[in-house]
Formats: sequence, C-alpha cells, structure tokens
Amino acid sequence: MIPTECWNALIAHLRLEADRLAELLRLLEEERAALRRLDGEQLTTLARQRIAVIESHQHLTLDRLVRLGDCAPEVAPQTLSGLAPFLDPQQATDMAAMRDELSTLVRRVQELQRMNEAYAETGRQTISHALSRLTRKRAGPEATYGANGRFAAHGQSLLRREG
Repeated sequence: MIPTECWNALIAHLRLEADRLAELLRLLEEERAALRRLDGEQLTTLARQRIAVIESHQHLTLDRLVRLGDCAPEVAPQTLSGLAPFLDPQQATDMAAMRDELSTLVRRVQELQRMNEAYAETGRQTISHALSRLTRKRAGPEATYGANGRFAAHGQSLLRREG
C-alpha cells in the first residue's frame, strides 16, 4: 500500500496532467475553427498558446517519474502500471479511473491534431489554387514564367545564358 500523503500528491499531480491535456484539447478545437475560417492571426496566437501548454505538460510528465519513485522507492516504477502491485483496492480503482481519463484525453488530442493537419492542408491547397488562378488571370491564359518568377512574354528566352 502506498502511504496516503504520497498517494494524494500523485493523484493531484495526475489531475494537473489531465487539466493540461484538457486545455490542449480546447486549444485544438479553437484551432480547428480558425483553420476553417483561414484566420492566420488567430492561428498564430493559438500556436503560441499550444506550445506553452505542451511544454508545461512535458514538465509534468517528467515530474511524474519522480512522484512514482517517491511512492514506491524500492522499485522506482517508470509507468503508472508499474505502481499497480503497491496499490490497495481503493487506490487501484482510483488509478484505473485516472488512467482511463488520461487515455481518453490523449486519444482525443491525437484525433483533433490529425483533423487539424488535414484542415491545414486543405486550407493551404485552397489558397495555393486561388493564387494560381489569380496569377494566370493577371498574366493571361498563355503566361509562362521564367526561373526568376517573372512573366516571360512569348518569344523571350526562359533561360539566361551565363558566360
């Protein structure tokens, strides 16, 4: 059995991790909406916030190893599962609930991240195609561009001779 003080500290720590994941989930949902609107300014703001939340969560994850070791110093488990043999029945029930919550949050974060990557690619393609159409209209349907990116009129060489 893990001492109550150590157990309470570990559960409080895991709650902080869950809160960080929930915050990341909220930011990813906001990012999804901004991607749909192609709102570059909002995306920049959200990216900064997301980096801060991810860094905070990474620190918490590293700190979890210390807390696990504090709760079972004789074996210094590296995972929550490694702590299982030292839990009383109530602690085991609480740990299972906490692990389920964390796993659900992680899966949802991964799912939203994949969706946002798809939205970002769709947005990139939309903008790229729009710019391509605008460029063709401005230069004309028969426009050809040189290596320097400028319009080359018919009859002009696209390649420059370097001597």
